[in-house]
Amino acid sequence: MAHHFVRSPLAALTTCLLASSPLAAQPSARASRPAPPRLAADASPHREGWVSRGEVHVHYLDWGGTGEPIVFLPGLGSSAHTYDAFAPRLRDGFRPVAITRRGFGQSGRPTTGYDTPSLAADVLAVLDSLKLTQVTLVGHSLGGAEATWLAVHHPKRVRRVVLLESYCYQCQQVAPSSAPPPPGRPAARPKASAADLRSASALRAFTTRIWGMDTPEAEILATHRVAADGRIGARNSAPTAMDQVQRLVTPSELRRLRQPVLLVLAIPQDRGDELRWVPRPTRNDSAWALWSLRMSQARQRAWAELFRRMQPSGALTWIPHGAHHVYLSHPTEAERALRAFLGTQTAKSVLGPRPSVAQHSPSS
Repeated sequence: MAHHFVRSPLAALTTCLLASSPLAAQPSARASRPAPPRLAADASPHREGWVSRGEVHVHYLDWGGTGEPIVFLPGLGSSAHTYDAFAPRLRDGFRPVAITRRGFGQSGRPTTGYDTPSLAADVLAVLDSLKLTQVTLVGHSLGGAEATWLAVHHPKRVRRVVLLESYCYQCQQVAPSSAPPPPGRPAARPKASAADLRSASALRAFTTRIWGMDTPEAEILATHRVAADGRIGARNSAPTAMDQVQRLVTPSELRRLRQPVLLVLAIPQDRGDELRWVPRPTRNDSAWALWSLRMSQARQRAWAELFRRMQPSGALTWIPHGAHHVYLSHPTEAERALRAFLGTQTAKSVLGPRPSVAQHSPSS
């Protein structure tokens, strides 16, 4: 049986102050209790709670609101707080909820239970605790695999599915071959420096500048170790969680999906999208960016075509210039896509004209 408890504002403040102390307890590798919240920067208008499934506590955020419940599932390494800025946009007509996968963020960190059925059971435990009988599932990246699996195996619980940049590994082989990359690859995307790690706000500025996405500070605090002086350390996920969880949407599962489904894909448009971190690109940099742009577009088109074959009535929305975390890089466009889809009874009515991504040419 799942047990449910909600953190009061006073308790949240108390644990936050305790966590900032050098004597704050660190979770052991075997413990599955949630990590102490260190989320003083969390200003998102939600309540938070945990649902106990066996010895594992599964963390969730609930923004309230009225209307149909929408449940957000994060990508690999992220927590429910990744939706802190995006989910409140939908409170006027929906009830947004986000769930943190076991092994990450403020959920428990067991050594086992990272197969898809177990992860799906965690989601169902939260839905049962909140008395949500049927929901729309929105999964980013890896979260799309969980959303698809739940919709296929528990169809009465899932009304619709939204896949936000949820990739298909098989599409790496589907994409057309290209010429080898030109010589003179540009400098690698830089890693965060000591200055970038001095605080959550500094790391947030770094991810915006280098990755093109505005990460909520509470998400940074929830997914990293934080020193007493606020410096950001390594990620705090369970030791083997990353390796065990990696599993993305497969065509066989997608073909079995019977609910309306929307696929939202970011699509690079010019060389600048491939070189966000290079302030003054050279001629060689630009040549490499053009090659990378064509490969990225080819992979996205291949996934889109496979999606159309697996789900002929499915909806597909392209977001130009978007980053992988498209709801962070382009929240207005992502919100518009979700509202158009959620405001219809079937996905087919929001398909619109077939996108002409193949005709996009990179700017000079």
